[in-house]
Amino acid sequence: MEVEGGAGGGGGGGGRIGDLVLAAELMEMVSETVRHVQNEERFELAFGHDHGAYVMPDSAPALKEMVKELRERSHAQGGRLAALQNELASTLGTYKELKDRHERDCVLLSHDLASRLSALRAENASLRLAVEEGSRRAQRAEERGAEAARTVLSLSRQLREGAGRARESAFTLDPPAQPTARWLRFHTGFETPERFHAFLRFLTADADLCAGRIRPESPRNPGPGLDSPGSLSHADQLLLVLSRLRLGLLLQDLAYRFRVSETTASRVWLNWTHVMVDRLMQIPVVCSPKYLDAFEPKRAVLHRGATLTVLECTDLFFEVQTKERPRLGAGQPYRAHYVRRGYAVAAPSGYMTFASSLGFGLRARSDARGVLVEEEEEGG
Repeated sequence: MEVEGGAGGGGGGGGRIGDLVLAAELMEMVSETVRHVQNEERFELAFGHDHGAYVMPDSAPALKEMVKELRERSHAQGGRLAALQNELASTLGTYKELKDRHERDCVLLSHDLASRLSALRAENASLRLAVEEGSRRAQRAEERGAEAARTVLSLSRQLREGAGRARESAFTLDPPAQPTARWLRFHTGFETPERFHAFLRFLTADADLCAGRIRPESPRNPGPGLDSPGSLSHADQLLLVLSRLRLGLLLQDLAYRFRVSETTASRVWLNWTHVMVDRLMQIPVVCSPKYLDAFEPKRAVLHRGATLTVLECTDLFFEVQTKERPRLGAGQPYRAHYVRRGYAVAAPSGYMTFASSLGFGLRARSDARGVLVEEEEEGG
């Protein structure tokens, strides 16, 4: 308004000077603003709006318009600068907060890592001690294993030697055992092994009779344990039966001697005795008349019209079965025994047999020739 009034009042020279002074002040202010922007590291942005190189217009309206534009730009730049400063302060605050948090996290992590490192070191030391102890134990176990292996080998060697000696001294006729004639005669009654084996061949010659009773032969187990039923040879099985028949050995004793179970010994005994009875029943036993005439003491008995020579006679005692004891009279012995008289007799033709009823329940009388004649008891 002053510029316009000055121009209208004829004071055009003074108004232009005032505008120039105002323009100079404005330019100085703009220059300071530009320097301030440059100091705040906004040089590029401020350089793009630097009007220092502009040519000052000569007309006052243009200058006023330029000053107004510069003022608006300065105001906008000031507001923008304040916004940037606020943003910078906010960013610095956030940075400081993040930095503090990072430092706290680093401290916590360092403490955690230190504790974990200490724990790992302790665990490592413990594991190292455990590994060393395990190594020592493994070494001791290996030494004990080697010692046990040597002991097992030594025991196995001793066992084999003992088994070999036991096999050599076992109660057997199988090779390499070589029983003496006296030993064989004492246990079986045969004078020589040849006669024993001949009798064995005679018993086993009938395959149908032996089927299901006498098992096939198999190699005997040389070990120290109990043998299986089929592990005894036929010769040893017959030796078992003949030893019991001749010496009256118990089954427990035979099982121990032949290194078999008691059940096996019992089965061998029953099977072979049945075979022997059935086989021997096929052979008639005949004595020569010369032998009967020379037999002393001579004792004859008349039985059913035939004169029989008594070769042997003995009383056999038997125990009455439990179910039969109530039927016996009061005069029976305490153990409820009864007697049967057994005879070995021979006919004049030489045939020999056994009997158990010749003198039982009968009274014998002698005739004129001295021959005993049997008669029925009265009331018998």
